[in-house]
Amino acid sequence: MALHIPTMLLLLAAICGGGAAACWISWWSGDRSQPLAWWGSAFASGAVGCSLLAFQATLPVLLGIDLANAAVLLCYGLAFGGACVFDGRRSPLPIVFGGAALWLVACRIEGFHESGVARTAVASTLGAAYAFALAREFARGGRDSLRLRRILVGACALIGLTFVLRGLGLLLATTPDLLVHAGAAEGMLLFIPIPVVFATVFLGLSLSRDRTESALRRLAALDSLTGVLNRGAFMAKAEKVLQRAKVDGRPVSLVLFDLDRFKHINDRYGHPTGDEILRLFVEGAEDALRPSDLIGRIGGEEFAVLLAGTGPDDARRVADRIRVAFAGQKVEVRGEVAATTVSAGVASARRRETLDRLFVQADAALYAAKNAGRNRVEVAREEESVLRPIAGGRGRRGSSAA
Repeated sequence: MALHIPTMLLLLAAICGGGAAACWISWWSGDRSQPLAWWGSAFASGAVGCSLLAFQATLPVLLGIDLANAAVLLCYGLAFGGACVFDGRRSPLPIVFGGAALWLVACRIEGFHESGVARTAVASTLGAAYAFALAREFARGGRDSLRLRRILVGACALIGLTFVLRGLGLLLATTPDLLVHAGAAEGMLLFIPIPVVFATVFLGLSLSRDRTESALRRLAALDSLTGVLNRGAFMAKAEKVLQRAKVDGRPVSLVLFDLDRFKHINDRYGHPTGDEILRLFVEGAEDALRPSDLIGRIGGEEFAVLLAGTGPDDARRVADRIRVAFAGQKVEVRGEVAATTVSAGVASARRRETLDRLFVQADAALYAAKNAGRNRVEVAREEESVLRPIAGGRGRRGSSAA
């Protein structure tokens, strides 16, 4: 069975052209992701290269061999550059354009065009190197939860293997019209990239979309001013930590912080100063916390910290360290230093407390800290677990009195 190679190359060109259009349309429609621009350019270069290769027999050598293969190699180089950008790394331009440049240099060597063996060896080696480099790049950047990476790694590795096998096959082939027709074995090696490239187009777009959606979900869980978890995200994560601690039999402590006289700060110095003070508090708190600890903004000037594996004594020490660090901040406004103090209430999970009950206990301790003069840390007593029912955020004490 003979397969018509130019037809297969035109099919590859059409798939690459569709991939380029899909990437660019997605980019222009609002997803201004840099990898999409790189991958759209890569597919466009691949479409040009495959089209020129399809008509190689009727084109001048400069177009049908030199520029055609250079465009295909540039396709892989641009795809590799896009993968680097996707994972937050700088795109190595010498590698991106190096394959096409090496090919064009080889084309200037005397006798290179007359040697099908030499052309096949160079093209297959460079193509395989790019494909395996792409597979490695997607694999090394796979520390996120994007499962499509594994499939994309396999697709790139399969293209690399195809280059290797095709190079070996063409080096051993004796068919004189190999550029037009191929036997079953050679034809299959040329056919494999067609569905793989099609899958790569789909996977690349899906990977970019999943990355965008994942980023949007993270943004939706964060407070826009301070960058910590918002109330809903904190409550959801804290509930999971508490349930896990119950299973493991480990202590959990909740600390509620409320910035003292924050309404007075906003009224006297303005909201920009108030925003700066909120950010300063978060920076200091994060410096005192472990990566596993949770911190969230649950009200205007109220923050919650959940400390897994921490009892009341250690939790109090952590809260006091944050309090002291915040009190040492100096925020000057028009020659006047704005007071930066915070009160805190600590509660630890006993027996089978729910998260709401833990909040009630910590809130009661915070209320006691406010009544005792502010700028202090209080630990909830056993009887405080039955005090006031939890209400929404600032409404429990009121900003003006805080």
